[in-house]
Amino acid sequence: MKNIREKFEKIKEIVRVKSIHCARVPEITRDYFQELANKEFESDYGMCLKFLCDLHKGYFPTGHEEIEAKIDLLASELANIKEQLPKQKKRKTVDGKEHRIGGKNETR
Repeated sequence: MKNIREKFEKIKEIVRVKSIHCARVPEITRDYFQELANKEFESDYGMCLKFLCDLHKGYFPTGHEEIEAKIDLLASELANIKEQLPKQKKRKTVDGKEHRIGGKNETR
């Protein structure tokens, strides 16, 4: 009998309903949430909450996404600046060294 009771308790723990209690929610917000859940999710508050959380993640970047976007922007701006710089000509001397033409190493 004890073995059956233990199995029952394990199954009960696995399939038990998880709940959430929210306090101090403004009435207008609560009503909107319930209306959204009823219309779009057939009164499934859990899936409505998941939808809103996923929507929030999509609109507000978290972690490194914002920093990576700024780095990409800086990299593209740097590439544009490099394209606009005049190309420096080089010449090779007999000893194999390269010298920029127009630089301080040039001899005329």
